[in-house]
Amino acid sequence: MSLAAIALGACTTANKSADTAENTVLDTTGVQGVWHLDSYRVDSVSTNFDAGSKYKLSFNEQDNIFSLSTDCNIINGGFVIANDTIRFENMLVTEKACDNMVVEHDMLRLLNDSTAYAIGHGDTLTFISPYIGSAMFIKDNEHIGN
Repeated sequence: MSLAAIALGACTTANKSADTAENTVLDTTGVQGVWHLDSYRVDSVSTNFDAGSKYKLSFNEQDNIFSLSTDCNIINGGFVIANDTIRFENMLVTEKACDNMVVEHDMLRLLNDSTAYAIGHGDTLTFISPYIGSAMFIKDNEHIGN
């Protein structure tokens, strides 16, 4: 399963990702570290979280890997950035069955949309999928060095 292209730029808005790996230029400035899910809106339903939320998105620039932990499963894989667009690759998802997996399913839908992109402004990272919804992540200052 491949996650969608998501544009990312520190204070930049971008359009679409490169279509092929040949066009990929790695530039991961600004994504390093841990981000917690602050809020999201999918199918016109909004959900807010506190800073203690178990929903964390982390990027490791050195190894070009990402991880999204939820209250149930973990999604991880590689990422590349091209033309201010993030593309998640070789994604693996643990398959625990939990009581309530709504947020996890919504996040997968949001990130899997090929029209999705992101806007980064310092300590916030907002994923936007025009046909599904959006999600806002806040930089986790306790894990800045990670």
